[in-house]
Amino acid sequence: MKHVISLRFVIQRWLELAMRNGYTDHNTVIYAEPTAHGWLPAFLATNGTQIVAAMSVPFPTQLAARNSLRNLLQQAHDAGRINLNEHPDAQEHAA
Repeated sequence: MKHVISLRFVIQRWLELAMRNGYTDHNTVIYAEPTAHGWLPAFLATNGTQIVAAMSVPFPTQLAARNSLRNLLQQAHDAGRINLNEHPDAQEHAA
C-alpha cells in the first residue's frame, strides 16, 4: 500500500513503520518516487508499506530526493527523536 503524506509527518511514519524495539530496521529502503516533474523522497517499510513525502517542488534527481530524506532522518536522530542504529541482536546474527 502506498501513502503520500506531508513531509512533516514522515518522522512519525518512520517511528511506526521503520523502527522495531527502539531501533531502525535496516531492511527499510529509502528511495525516490518519480513524478511528472522530478522525484519525491520515499521509503519502503519491511511490511511493504510505501511512504512518499509530498512536496510542492519535487527534486530534480533521484539522489537529491533520497539524500533529502536521509538528511531529515539524521537530523531527527541527532535531536533524539528517532534512533537510526541497528538493533544489537541483528548485528550479532550478521556476524
